[in-house]
Amino acid sequence: MLFETMHPVYGFVPVYGDAPAAPVVPEPAAPVEPAAPVEPIVPEPETITLEEHSKLLQEAKTEAIQQQVTTIASLEKRQGLTKNERDVLAKQKEELTKQLLTKEELAIENETKLRTDYEEKLAGLETERNEWQTRYTEETVNRSIIDEASKAEAYNPSQFVALLRPMSTMTQNESGKFDIRVSYPATKDGKPIELDLSVEEAIAKMSEAKEYLNLFKANAAGGLGGTNKGSGISVDIHEIAKDPAKYREWKKRQSGKSNG
Repeated sequence: MLFETMHPVYGFVPVYGDAPAAPVVPEPAAPVEPAAPVEPIVPEPETITLEEHSKLLQEAKTEAIQQQVTTIASLEKRQGLTKNERDVLAKQKEELTKQLLTKEELAIENETKLRTDYEEKLAGLETERNEWQTRYTEETVNRSIIDEASKAEAYNPSQFVALLRPMSTMTQNESGKFDIRVSYPATKDGKPIELDLSVEEAIAKMSEAKEYLNLFKANAAGGLGGTNKGSGISVDIHEIAKDPAKYREWKKRQSGKSNG
């Protein structure tokens, strides 16, 4: 079979044989659409509630305060700190420690402090009241003794305070009136007893007792004062009267001498 083919130099030339198969021209590929851009996966931000946020802030604050408290505690252990420096550190630590307390704990602490302050103030008032009461009692009893001794014409009325004050008490009756009573030592059937007397009655008893004759002007004027001046009773009685037990013993001995 004769057919023509294209020669690169001579152009178309006849050729015998089977004709070559026509070249297969591939069909153009369909245009490929560009892929859509892939967006990067960004994790969503973690969200917290307002309560959780407040809790985190409180925890951070608590940790910072605890560190400050620890630092102050270390400073307090240093040698050579003055009292003022220690007071300042203690005040700072106290204020920081309060910040660590919850509202409930802080309320309890404030209530405790108020109660303690009240009790201390009350105790102070009671102490002051007792001091004034004691002072009033002393002055009232002493004045009563001096006044009654003056009425009985004692040489030295103040001397009777040492004699009668240890055995005197002042009480308040139902009507609110104060009454001074003296537990005056005496003897009955040879046995020691105590008489419940007023200050006036007690001094009257003393003016009749031999051991006290030299303490009263009236007795001295009657010539009885010289009887006891040499005994030294008026000189030693101050010391004896300070101890009620010694005074009773002394009074017992004096009564024995009188009976003898």
